[in-house]
Amino acid sequence: MEVLGLYSMDLDMFLKHADNHDHLVTATELNFVCNEFHADKGHSRQPWKGSVYSCNNLLLGETKYGYYMINPATREMKNVPKTPTWRPTAVRPILMSLCGFGFDYSTNEYKVVNGQIYNDYIVFSIYRLKTDVWRRIECHAYKYGNGFQGIFLNGAIHWVAEKVSVEPPQVILTFLLAEEEVGEIQLPPITTCSPITLGVFRDCLCITFGNYIDQLSEEFWVMKEYRVSESWTKMRFSMPYRVLQGFGFSTKSHEVMLCDNSFVMYDSQKESYKKLQIRDTPAVAYCLGVYVEGLFPLIDHARDDESDVTPDEAYMKQIMF
Repeated sequence: MEVLGLYSMDLDMFLKHADNHDHLVTATELNFVCNEFHADKGHSRQPWKGSVYSCNNLLLGETKYGYYMINPATREMKNVPKTPTWRPTAVRPILMSLCGFGFDYSTNEYKVVNGQIYNDYIVFSIYRLKTDVWRRIECHAYKYGNGFQGIFLNGAIHWVAEKVSVEPPQVILTFLLAEEEVGEIQLPPITTCSPITLGVFRDCLCITFGNYIDQLSEEFWVMKEYRVSESWTKMRFSMPYRVLQGFGFSTKSHEVMLCDNSFVMYDSQKESYKKLQIRDTPAVAYCLGVYVEGLFPLIDHARDDESDVTPDEAYMKQIMF
């Protein structure tokens, strides 16, 4: 899915419109990235190619010219070096790639994880902002499942993948940033074969099963205790949906979620919901997240191991989509 633009909205705006009768909110386009490509490099004004990831103060955007780390508050950008091709066998082409972006609190650094998918295994590599280089981790017997966009939560990146020659094949594949190790989480007991969408609901991992077409879904599960399979809990929402995605944006009484292609403000106390209409923007894609505006430096901090700078959480939270 090609991203047509990059927009942000702040938490105050959502709260102010929770009881607004017209439910209209305004988004600000972060167009300085497109402008910079166009002005400085003579490239297309529409550089976006695929997913956009968020973590703390930074975004990671996939453009036609490679991955870029972006700090929206400082308007600073850093090109991530091209991922090396770790080809185990010369005759096997890469089918596709997974990607994830997160912060390793054990070393105070941002990391990018890439998984090069072949027919029956995934080769993982990791990029560290401090060293500005990629290195290969290891090869694992998994295949692609559903969802290329890694979900960062509890110090790990999460995707849906399939284990080779194992039944049931689907699991939640994890990459632990501190240990730089691959693990997995079992899915809840389900009876559907519909595609799985990963998300975050009140700081917990969540999944939705939907078909993206016309059949309504009632499968929304939350892992209330991280990595404890018995804690998967099925939740019900008093609204119709095909795909319902949580992305970690909530207040004491409200959840902001993506219901199909629209933002929804869900009142968990009254069990009611309102669709939020965004002024002058296209339909919302499934590339979204939450970031905190802060002055985290990209370039000066990259190779300075003695000057550990933690993300700044003193600014307002923003929704990015």
